[in-house]
Amino acid sequence: MIFSYPCFSSLCCKRVFHLEVFFELSSCRAVVLFIGPTTTRILGAFALSSKMPPPEIMSCLECRNRKLKCDRRQPHCGKCQRAHRECCYPERKISKGTRRRDTKILEARLAQNVRSLKEYISAPDSEVLGQPGFTSSETDASVLVGDLDDTRSYGNSTDRDNGMDTDKSQGRSPQNGSQGLVHQDEVESHLPPEQMQRELYHAYFDRIHGCMPIIHPQRFHDALKLEPRLQPPRSLRYAMWTMAASLEEKYKHLANVLYKRARSYAQALEEQANVDAFVNVYNAQCWHLIATYEAQQMYVGRAWLSTGKCVRLVQLMGLQHLDALVPNPMNSLPKSKDFIELEERRRIFWAAFIGDRWASALSGWPMTINESEIHTNMPSSEAAFMRGKEEPGLALKDCLVESGATRLSSSFTGMVMAVTLMCRNFDHIHAKVSTELTNSNDDDEFWKRHRDLNNSLSDAFICLPEHLRITEELRDPNAFLLNMIMHTAVICLHQSAVQKLATKQDDMTGVLSQSVTRCIASARAISTATRLFSQHDLSRMNPWTAFTLYVAGLVYCHDLRLSYEPTQDGLSNVTFLLAAMKSIDLYQPITEYFTVQLEIELEA
Repeated sequence: MIFSYPCFSSLCCKRVFHLEVFFELSSCRAVVLFIGPTTTRILGAFALSSKMPPPEIMSCLECRNRKLKCDRRQPHCGKCQRAHRECCYPERKISKGTRRRDTKILEARLAQNVRSLKEYISAPDSEVLGQPGFTSSETDASVLVGDLDDTRSYGNSTDRDNGMDTDKSQGRSPQNGSQGLVHQDEVESHLPPEQMQRELYHAYFDRIHGCMPIIHPQRFHDALKLEPRLQPPRSLRYAMWTMAASLEEKYKHLANVLYKRARSYAQALEEQANVDAFVNVYNAQCWHLIATYEAQQMYVGRAWLSTGKCVRLVQLMGLQHLDALVPNPMNSLPKSKDFIELEERRRIFWAAFIGDRWASALSGWPMTINESEIHTNMPSSEAAFMRGKEEPGLALKDCLVESGATRLSSSFTGMVMAVTLMCRNFDHIHAKVSTELTNSNDDDEFWKRHRDLNNSLSDAFICLPEHLRITEELRDPNAFLLNMIMHTAVICLHQSAVQKLATKQDDMTGVLSQSVTRCIASARAISTATRLFSQHDLSRMNPWTAFTLYVAGLVYCHDLRLSYEPTQDGLSNVTFLLAAMKSIDLYQPITEYFTVQLEIELEA
């Protein structure tokens, strides 16, 4: 299945590229690529039944501004009519050769930017920061305002084409060009006000830490009180502030400013001659947070590159061999001082492992971390991590054997197990796609892998500890997501079986009907879990939750459209999933892309 969105191209570009996300459910991979003009293809059991005629008119101005697919209905398109927005079409047809933006749009945006600039210049410091009644030094306010003005277009046209600013973006002082890093005193004066820092730290550990428990709160706050050279680097602090600001309405308008600074300081560390300045746990934590924010904002190419940096950093430090029987001589880190320091190393490795698996699942690229080469125990429970009390170690392979899920000590450990099963599912389906089934032996091998994976997923569901199951009292976002991932893996596994058997006229063993039933049951379980968890704070959801809702929605669209008898609650469930995705979109912008495509499938 293929869906396309306009890429945020620079106005000076003479050619408009599109961001196409190839999602073939039979291969369970969504390949994100930047390519040329969009083409229409039909793939998988969820493909559209007929090709749409080429559009004769341009999209409405509202859909173009929001980067949404417009159905071009006259006088009001479907999306504007449902959202009760004013729908206007361009007065003249834009040339296909250049596809220049409408002059009125540019004039309106220019006027808006001029008004905003005047407001920032004339407004007091507290209003600039979006903090009524808040007092801060003139230096802090001027720095943040300067960054905001300088980065107003950051993350839009240039950045979505993976372009970067010069000088400042590279963490260099503008006065020194490419010859020096930002001066220490200058950087210290650029830190946000103390109250803003405290509020963003609180927001991070209250709302972000649950999804990514990679930093020990008390140990981090204690490190902030040390002398400057021993404190956490500014790149990590800005990355934490970025993630917190993205969910805080009070500071959301500064999230991109903080993100730019985090990336600049992280890149500046790489230019230092001292390897220890950037090959450390702090820097790996920083790049993991940066990659998460970039994926959340749909900076696709840069998100995968940042994920790769985090993975290579943990490998350079030898964190994949932390609990090996024979110490790896290539390890660059000294022995950990206590259990908390050791656990932080384990957790950033497994966070990089999860990021590597998601990058492979959603891009189709090979996985960087080889599962067979891991000799690091799984994360301990949250209580043991917070208290600094060591627990018996548990290897990844111990969680994947029969009844191994009973030994899961935390939702973070469960997330590692879930993404591992999901990517084993991808390996199985990829082997099926890349191998020509020319004899019965190959056919038997496919069904053997299918049964093994199905048994592993069933065993994981049965043996999942009670505190990780979906209940009305569940508040843990990772526990919620691990259930969703496993149901998504079940859908993808059995959809591959459906497509394999679709060409056969006889289904003697009833596998086809069983696989369809399993797909619908997992989709219904995802809908039920979302209904329960959506009653709580949606901002705490993991950004990748939308992907699981999208896959469940595809099952309902498939069930409603094809020859199988539709379920009674199919339409109501897919409608609910769309409503839930739109609510999550307020906090996780990446959700919009999955929402738009699911709307198209439902309309079809």
